[in-house]
Amino acid sequence: MGKPCVIISPAKIANWMPTAFDNGSVGVPDEVQRLMRIFNSNFLFVTCEGEDELDRANIGPMAYLPPYQGFPSYFFPYKGDTVSSYVAPLMAVEFLNPINGTLINVVCQAWARNLPDLPRRATLRFSLQVN
Repeated sequence: MGKPCVIISPAKIANWMPTAFDNGSVGVPDEVQRLMRIFNSNFLFVTCEGEDELDRANIGPMAYLPPYQGFPSYFFPYKGDTVSSYVAPLMAVEFLNPINGTLINVVCQAWARNLPDLPRRATLRFSLQVN
């Protein structure tokens, strides 16, 4: 059985620094609230799930690598192309047991209080099928 892995990197937004949500902010998933309590809250956190109920039923469990499920603040702010030593941050999402032969629509969402142009810039959508 396949265990596909997707690599995610945030968009380069010049001079932007993620700021944390307030504890108990409305609209912030419990998963992100939990991550904020465990790790430094000045992360750009990422969550992924199936787009609708059927996708969520077929997607199976996921593992995030690194396990803090996002990007630490030391990767920000992006200073533009003038800094040649900049290394874009990466994270992986491994799909541990997706249903074979089924097209699964996945939505990954970045979470920070001050993301510009929400939700367009903060959302990644793709389809996954394991045969």
